[in-house]
Amino acid sequence: MIEARIAFIDFEASSLSTNSWPIEAGWALIDHNQQIHSDSVLIRPDPSWPLEDWAAESAAIHQIDITELHKNGVTPLEAHYRLLGALSSRLIYSDAPRHDRQWLARLTEAAGAAASPLKIMPVGLLFQSNKLDEMLYDRKYRKLIKGRKHRAESDAVGWAQLYLDCFGGLGSCN
Repeated sequence: MIEARIAFIDFEASSLSTNSWPIEAGWALIDHNQQIHSDSVLIRPDPSWPLEDWAAESAAIHQIDITELHKNGVTPLEAHYRLLGALSSRLIYSDAPRHDRQWLARLTEAAGAAASPLKIMPVGLLFQSNKLDEMLYDRKYRKLIKGRKHRAESDAVGWAQLYLDCFGGLGSCN
């Protein structure tokens, strides 16, 4: 039986350094009918974020150019409110919670909020609490997302699909 309050979040960032900042947030929600709903937002760099922390290696992976952020990204304040609107009543999971918490905190700070009410938990807790071996769910996730672009929404949808495959309907995670 699935938990309909579950959501998955993923961020893409300027780099993986401690000074990095979020450039895209993506999320996937599961409704009571076991349907996945997803969205994402590109985030325009805040003036307080160090532009020298932009890493070409990261850009090559997520394929987001900094000019695209300036042209199509929303302010950190708008991104913050979109995340709150979509996720405030959800149990939020991430496969990289340490990084995603860092980028959520940086986004929240740039939005002028003291702290985010969103709490990000490790995806491993969700699957392990349901007696799934980490190697099994990681292997199945990698197979699910193979061939997809490495973007925040796509990655979040991959985790939501794996959760439905494992625990929705017939539970075909074996």
